[in-house]
Amino acid sequence: MEKDALQPIETLALDKAANGTAKPARKAVNPGSHAVDFLVRVRGTVNVGNDYESAPTASIPMKRALAALAAVSGCTGKAGIAKIRQAMELALTNDADAGKILTDMLPQIERGIYEHILATDEPGKYVRH
Repeated sequence: MEKDALQPIETLALDKAANGTAKPARKAVNPGSHAVDFLVRVRGTVNVGNDYESAPTASIPMKRALAALAAVSGCTGKAGIAKIRQAMELALTNDADAGKILTDMLPQIERGIYEHILATDEPGKYVRH
């Protein structure tokens, strides 16, 4: 396969042309060695932007996080469930007063999470610990 190795831009173009079809195709091919001999023509434009940094995402188990919040807040049992239900209702309501409470609180939570849990030594850069 190395004989006529693709140039990096050709690899990008081929990847873009395949449009995520490799995984489903892999499931349709049985294990083993398979001879291949085919030509692929890809015509078009590949736009390559500048690299940029982004904050990593994390999948947080919401029910577990709510239960932990209730527990560390001293609310357990029926009282904890009541507080979780109250918080969920507040989050889902379109009430103007509730909206103000959340609008005021969200930046504080974001700063608290990003600056104290996920912070790095570089301003504006965060990592998952």
